[in-house]
Amino acid sequence: MVTSCLQKDEQSNIQEEQEEAIREIMVRTVAFLSISEAVPSQEDLKYLKRIRGAIMSLSSSLKSLLTVCVLAAFVASTVEESYKCVQCDQQCDEEKTCDSSHGCFSKKSEFNMTGQQPYTILQKGCSSSKCEPRAFSATLGVNHTYGYGYQCCQAEKCNKADFQVARKSSDPNGITCPACYNAQGATCQPSDLACKGEETKCLNFTGTVNDTILLFGMGCATETACNLKDVETINYIKIRTYCEGSSNGSPQLMSIISSILTALFLLKVLI
Repeated sequence: MVTSCLQKDEQSNIQEEQEEAIREIMVRTVAFLSISEAVPSQEDLKYLKRIRGAIMSLSSSLKSLLTVCVLAAFVASTVEESYKCVQCDQQCDEEKTCDSSHGCFSKKSEFNMTGQQPYTILQKGCSSSKCEPRAFSATLGVNHTYGYGYQCCQAEKCNKADFQVARKSSDPNGITCPACYNAQGATCQPSDLACKGEETKCLNFTGTVNDTILLFGMGCATETACNLKDVETINYIKIRTYCEGSSNGSPQLMSIISSILTALFLLKVLI
């Protein structure tokens, strides 16, 4: 009986020593990984040699747990990486350190009106949310064209270079759309417009600020301009678009169609 109790006490002491060894290993591992240069000191090397015996004596389950913990600490240490993005509004000479989980962006809007100089707006900086690249062009009315580009990247100053927005081709594509433009209201009187290049969709466009419609237009657009919702382009103006006959469809309509098809499939399986 006494021998049995002593053996249990000895096993309990060994388990406590192993758990203490794991805690000490984790503390040292996290401290080591937090060093940017990650070069072990002589003290670290002596420590690693000293605990080698303790690691070898661990049970297989504890070794597996230790491996998972060390890998998790390594991953956590690498996630904190940060870098600089070029930040500007027209004059691109500032830099800002960004959270690597979001990235850098470059945004350009280009307005063209027949008989006038193009008006270009360039913005760069750190993305405040998940960056989604986008590019489209549209012709509203008979003499208003608009090009938009939004690029994303995740590297040191990766948004430094300039880029060009989509250019409209001069070649007719055989599609005709109703077109008009009103910079001071929510309606306009359309007339037929022959579409060109990749602008193969008939677009309805509204520009709002604080849910008040300031701009309205109709015309030809690339498919990538269809079904946008509250995309901020310039001076806090958010645009919404709808394309007639768009191949990607209305998101709400596509959701309804998907639900109907799923229900029909389930009925077919159950009957």
